[in-house]
Amino acid sequence: MVASTPLTRYLEESKIEELTRQWEGRGYQVLRDASIGQFHADLVAKRGDETIIFEVETAESLVRNKELVSRLASLAAQHPKTSFRLVVANPPQQKTFEIENLDNILLDYFARQGLPVELDRLSTHTSVEDITDVEVLDVQIQPGKIRVSGDGVIEVRLQHGSDGDVQHDMGLVTYDSFPFRFDATLDANLSLVEMNQLEIDTSSSWE
Repeated sequence: MVASTPLTRYLEESKIEELTRQWEGRGYQVLRDASIGQFHADLVAKRGDETIIFEVETAESLVRNKELVSRLASLAAQHPKTSFRLVVANPPQQKTFEIENLDNILLDYFARQGLPVELDRLSTHTSVEDITDVEVLDVQIQPGKIRVSGDGVIEVRLQHGSDGDVQHDMGLVTYDSFPFRFDATLDANLSLVEMNQLEIDTSSSWE
């Protein structure tokens, strides 16, 4: 027999806890790891003369425990007012968030609000060229506004010296990029109305 993995056990136990709360809330007496003949069921819920037998499996454990599931179902069918329910516990699906044109929304913010001090101090004339690799980590939707947090990469042009210095090869222009993390509030039209938090990691420029 293939041993259960920690993830399998966690998913099964979580689902059993959820079922226990759910059916107790409906007025059933719930027994866990209950004996059914010579077998054990994960959960048995009783109310009056009604009995429901639950077996909780993941897709992984169902393959190796299909005989047990079959036996429990057969035992339940032999008794009046007794039913069997197979509950499959699957991992929660990963949520992905996407806000259309968010990179340009952030780029427009820097154009309107000016440079954060972390970037301004990097050169005589620093300008933001582009925002890339934006990933949304969390979205909170509230009446009339959306709060979004995530991270990305900000690409900048660094000019050391005046325009005249650069024209006469006395200045220097370089390009660099830095990771940043943001927490911003957008309105219903997806315009950025407030930057709640902004952290730009420019430590690589000082190495």
